[in-house]
Amino acid sequence: MRYYRFDGYLIAKMQGITMEQAQEASEEMRYEAYRECLKRCGEKRPCSTRTMKRWFAVDEYHKPGREQLLKLFFALGLSAEEAEEWLVNGALEPGFQVNDFREFFMMYGLEHHFTYEKCQEMIGTFLGQMSPDILMEQHHETGKMWETYRQNCNMPEDQFMELALSMQKYFKGYSMTVLEYFRDLKDEILGYLRREYESLLEATLSETSYYQWKPGRIFPGRKKEEPLELDHIRHYLRACEKGKTSAPSDDVVGRIKEYIHILERSCDSNTQLLENLYPDREDIGAPEGSRMQRGEIRIMDDKYLSEILNVGLQKERELQLMLEGADNRRLQEQRKRCRLIDRHDLLPLIFEVAQRRYQADNVRKEYCREEAKNTFSLLANQILTACNMPCYEPGKYELDTILDVCFGETGMLSLYDIILEYQGWE
Repeated sequence: MRYYRFDGYLIAKMQGITMEQAQEASEEMRYEAYRECLKRCGEKRPCSTRTMKRWFAVDEYHKPGREQLLKLFFALGLSAEEAEEWLVNGALEPGFQVNDFREFFMMYGLEHHFTYEKCQEMIGTFLGQMSPDILMEQHHETGKMWETYRQNCNMPEDQFMELALSMQKYFKGYSMTVLEYFRDLKDEILGYLRREYESLLEATLSETSYYQWKPGRIFPGRKKEEPLELDHIRHYLRACEKGKTSAPSDDVVGRIKEYIHILERSCDSNTQLLENLYPDREDIGAPEGSRMQRGEIRIMDDKYLSEILNVGLQKERELQLMLEGADNRRLQEQRKRCRLIDRHDLLPLIFEVAQRRYQADNVRKEYCREEAKNTFSLLANQILTACNMPCYEPGKYELDTILDVCFGETGMLSLYDIILEYQGWE
């Protein structure tokens, strides 16, 4: 089955055909579309011809990065509105970030049919006049920034520059809305996990003499009526070791210590989330400390997840390097850490939350495939729409189709289960 990809979108645009026709494009059609793109770009080539061929899957496929896409938009002479369409519905990238001063000027440049180089000059001028000790506000004012941009995007260059300088503290460079959805999904998953391990610990303690030992005991710093916490369970284990109460088996003690260790982790533990998403990374060819991508499936590691969650800090570091006039190599390395969350990052977490909500709401009911799928699709489309991303559409997008397969006739599978069996995984 052929899924939606950016090469199909490019071919459809260059050849004036439908996406369905483009997805079945022959090698010859791909080369013709590539040649048409070169013709439209004229002398303003966004990159090497070898790289451009890969965008059309001539010989092999490689999706262009965000900066390459921007260069392509300028070379093709797209308007800012057209470029937004290409970003969101074509490349499945987050739309223009009006709160990123680079993209703020890129949109203005596209609207006025400047060259990419001209925009870079404007960005350089902006940086030269920007206050070096400016503190970026982590705000929810993006809607107002869009309104300001749309009202003033036809200003002359000098006035637009003054406008940008008056807004400089708001250029945080990412969507707080998208980041907060990601954080909320992560926190909800960890909340479910914590409750699971609390139940497991409680059930395991019931196999011991803990609840017989517990009544009437008062511990330092605690009032008698307050519930006992993990340190008090450890107190019980020490009492067992000293022979002060009957001791459980080594296996039971081992399980209790394991659950205590898990529950003592930070409530926002990246490690715990990743262990839940990918129980055995070796089995899917992604050892600890590594990240992988096959098609639209991403296997995150702790570093990737940390960069997503700390994008504000990463953007501040990028700005500081730009103000210091850092060389291109250092800037490129830092920009790789400035990750914009997209639908491929959000959907696996939305899926996990939807599954757990369905299970929690239907403990005493028989599994219904359509109800479970509906729970997920409603939540996915609610979040994706709020984040200005294409809605959930299995059959069209590869990741969406894979997630849809997780809803079996008799029960639900995890994304990890499907990854183990997925034929596209090499």
